[in-house]
Amino acid sequence: MKHTEVRYFSDPAPHRYKERLYTDVRRREGRMLPDEAVRQLPYAKGPLAGEWRRRRRSFERFLAYCRQKAPPDGTVLRILDLGCGNGWMANRLAENPARDVWAVDVNEEELAQGARLFGRDNLHF
Repeated sequence: MKHTEVRYFSDPAPHRYKERLYTDVRRREGRMLPDEAVRQLPYAKGPLAGEWRRRRRSFERFLAYCRQKAPPDGTVLRILDLGCGNGWMANRLAENPARDVWAVDVNEEELAQGARLFGRDNLHF
């Protein structure tokens, strides 16, 4: 079963005002991306390309670490991505079915985007 829904640890309603303020700032900064741009991450173009190059290098280091720490007995490696935003990194980590990835954020809009774009059996938003 592909997970394309967002699961909640608590009721998000009390936090919607703060979330709206947060997403407004992210929009002004150019960080709320359309689907096609999110699918391309971390290979972004445009005004934030330099930042995305740094994020890509950081992700590649973390991915190498995950490969090194893979359980030798075939046990699934569980990863928690706190502050996942739109879930691009969680999605890249979940490309390996031997990883179970949980992507957590306070931003419902980006969580929903990630769940819609990257639904995988081993990726949970």
